[in-house]
Amino acid sequence: MLPFWLERQSDVSGPDFIPGSVAGSVAGSSAVPPNVTHRTWSLVGTVATPDRGVVDPRGLVTPTSPGDGGGWSLDWWIGGDDRWHAPAREAAVRQRLVGEAPVVETLMRIPGGDAVQRAYAIHASTDSPFGQAFLIVEIENASAVPFALVLSVRPYNPTGYVPVHTISLEGPPKGPIDGRDEGSDHRLMVNGELGVVFPKAPARAAATTAAEGDVDEVVFAGHATETFTIVRCPEGQAQAAVVFPLPHTAILRVALPLGRPVRPRRRPVAGAGMRFPAAVPSAEQVAKGWETQARRGVRLSLPDPIWETAVETGRRWLLVAHGGEDLAAWPSRPLDWVEAESVLAALGEQGFHDEAAQVLATLPERQGLDGSLVHPGGTAGANGAALVALARHVALSADVELAESLVGPVAKAVHWIDKRRRARRRGPSLSTDDVMWSVRGLEAAATMLDGIAQPEVATDARAFADTLSRERPSESIAAEVSGVAVVDPGGRAGLSPFHTLGLARAELAAGDPVSLERFAWVLSVASATGTWPEVVHPRTGGGSAGDGHHGATGAEVLRFVRELLVRETDSGLALCRVLPPDWLGQGFEVHDAPTAFGRLSYAVRWHGARPALLWDLDVHPGTGPVVLTAPGLDPTWQASESKGEALLAAPAGTEAQTIGEPPPEPGVSFS
Repeated sequence: MLPFWLERQSDVSGPDFIPGSVAGSVAGSSAVPPNVTHRTWSLVGTVATPDRGVVDPRGLVTPTSPGDGGGWSLDWWIGGDDRWHAPAREAAVRQRLVGEAPVVETLMRIPGGDAVQRAYAIHASTDSPFGQAFLIVEIENASAVPFALVLSVRPYNPTGYVPVHTISLEGPPKGPIDGRDEGSDHRLMVNGELGVVFPKAPARAAATTAAEGDVDEVVFAGHATETFTIVRCPEGQAQAAVVFPLPHTAILRVALPLGRPVRPRRRPVAGAGMRFPAAVPSAEQVAKGWETQARRGVRLSLPDPIWETAVETGRRWLLVAHGGEDLAAWPSRPLDWVEAESVLAALGEQGFHDEAAQVLATLPERQGLDGSLVHPGGTAGANGAALVALARHVALSADVELAESLVGPVAKAVHWIDKRRRARRRGPSLSTDDVMWSVRGLEAAATMLDGIAQPEVATDARAFADTLSRERPSESIAAEVSGVAVVDPGGRAGLSPFHTLGLARAELAAGDPVSLERFAWVLSVASATGTWPEVVHPRTGGGSAGDGHHGATGAEVLRFVRELLVRETDSGLALCRVLPPDWLGQGFEVHDAPTAFGRLSYAVRWHGARPALLWDLDVHPGTGPVVLTAPGLDPTWQASESKGEALLAAPAGTEAQTIGEPPPEPGVSFS
């Protein structure tokens, strides 16, 4: 039994076959190739902790592993009336989110209905009986008849092979004082650490080593026994499976610790209903909690349901991308400021200022003694990207206190860029992207420093930007495109949604409607859970390189929609930069959008072919008049009042149409 992606890559009769991925490949073998066709997954986590788990398109779940960000996986199989059903091999499997939240639901069709698996994360502090964050796997029998549920520890994950040397099945742990059971749960220990917690003892169990073959063969042949103690495999191919009967409508929940297991500070009280994982919140309850989190910040009402769903799910995924003082990625890696800038800017533009500030406040501890913010293997544009991210946050949130606390590190970052420019003969030259980020960062830092009365550092930053621009003027490098999509510029590993959105945002700023075509392509290659791989395979549509859930791409989706609805200009704000053709005659609203000039709300209604615009801009203290324009609705209109309403001219080509709804009544409020 191979993971979904390897089943496809090793099938010589299938369209996803990769030479070298022979059907006889054994999971756990070092010869297993990397995933280059279906490198797609969904991160699940909480807003309270940085730990994340992974769910692949068929419900294979992987808890984060301390140190390498990878780890073994937990698979699930169903024994129905007809035969055994494995999601990695079944055609009738689909996936979706519960309530647009990071609660991933995988459904597999079986006789009489569905077997439903849901994966989500919960957080519990060390003061609680649960002790830490857990990845919860919930399986429901939504069929008309009972079935057998198998949960199996596998030596692989969505990227490749992961060694598993030992697995043991243990009963409830004994208390350290009186020797009594601390709960009713049983557990699998994997590589000597807590792996999976069950609410009760399994009915059957099996374990195998490399020499004994795959554990699914034992289970499917009906040879599983009542229990096993421990299995050891020096080759790292240990596998185990536990079997539970699941009646009609029944739900079983198991828990996998996220991060290194910790011991709770207090013990559960006997009879207090604190049995874990039976007492954990349901998937529906967790989804409602995410709905509460998403109510913060911007609120949009859009006429296109696909766009609106992308925004609503994207806001929740954006909070998953934020990992406390870091950004979440799987497998884990050092923070890259060039990529982080997209996520941090999106957090600010969506109104999640505290989350952005939490990451930006760590800038001093990430900085080298020479002022560098470049991590090993990173690019020289990191300093500029960090300065852009910080300046953008301060502009959107008016967080002067954070800016003032970081003047020293900002000055060091500014001077490092100039030193790097002058030292180019002793090392590799700055790339075009490095120059672009450096100039942008220096200019953004200068503006921010002017605003907090730091003229000396601001003058240096502006002078360094001017010098760098003269010595290395911006070079326009045309992106390689395939249709409307940009080809991955790093290794031509496929099509890049992230870089396609970058090009689309530049075209949107110029008012070019082709930007909408590129955005439509990006939406078309989203996963069933509303995420994007870093690079898309042009044939399979799955990920072919990089992250399977690329947080920066999701952030760029939100930024494109935001810049279409409201974008800063040199003199003010452009509302509705381009009007999508399908929005003609359709009302839409923006509420509480942070901008560099203040918090903006506006609504568009239609009076026949003419759009009516209502707006309310709560300007930052000390901000002068802000010029508002609406180039996608009426290129001739502008206003400088902070609050008002106007009936605009009909967009070109619509004068003869009678569309839309009556104009709004005067005095409509955005309260």
